[in-house]
Amino acid sequence: GIGSGGLFNYGVYNPEQFVFRDAAGNTATCYFVMSVNDVEAPTISCPADVTASTSAGVCNSVVSYAAPNASDNCGFNSVQRTMGLASGSTFSRGSQTIGFAVADRNFYFSSCSFTVTVRDTESPVLTCPGPVISANTTAGVCGAAVSFASVTVADNCDSPSVVRDSGQASGSVFSVGQTSQNYSAVDTSGNVGKCVFVVNVADTEAPVIVCPSNLTVPTAQGQCAAVVNYNLPTHSDNCASSRVLTQGQGR
Repeated sequence: GIGSGGLFNYGVYNPEQFVFRDAAGNTATCYFVMSVNDVEAPTISCPADVTASTSAGVCNSVVSYAAPNASDNCGFNSVQRTMGLASGSTFSRGSQTIGFAVADRNFYFSSCSFTVTVRDTESPVLTCPGPVISANTTAGVCGAAVSFASVTVADNCDSPSVVRDSGQASGSVFSVGQTSQNYSAVDTSGNVGKCVFVVNVADTEAPVIVCPSNLTVPTAQGQCAAVVNYNLPTHSDNCASSRVLTQGQGR
């Protein structure tokens, strides 16, 4: 067999026999068994934590990751995944721990783990009723009650609520001119979606003017004319203004 001080590989060796003979020819024999046991656990190293974003329109992502590295001084059985999904699987939003373990032939084992995190980075999509909602003033009013369709929202992960940030509610009386309607929605991941449209109310009502009744006056004594005094016409409009009443040239 291998002499003392030699390099013995892992395993059990056949009995080593030693014989001692004295000067008279008498002998004595002994035996022992040599075994080398592996008491060293294998090593395993997992990849770094993985972060991915959700795929467009869905609340998950297909994530691939590198296989762990394992080694052992005497060889090991196959590496086994002990928790989490396999590489290339569809991971839902959130964090998931992936665990692996390896055992050698003496059932010493080691393990490692890492985290796969899928983040929702997609903003909600808001749909406004149109870029511009047009209306004409109501008779006698400097505005109009305008109704429009509700703003809708869609999100890949959540059902966020729509918030009106500025403007007026549908069915309100809008003044003449343009009113900007701003809406937003925030999902649970903090992504913000927005949409904007304009309500435009046009004043299409003409002003009203009332002239005094016709006047007939005689000429002044000895003249072919007369001094005539008359009341100015009255006027009104559905939208107050500072426009000036102008007088045309009479005959």
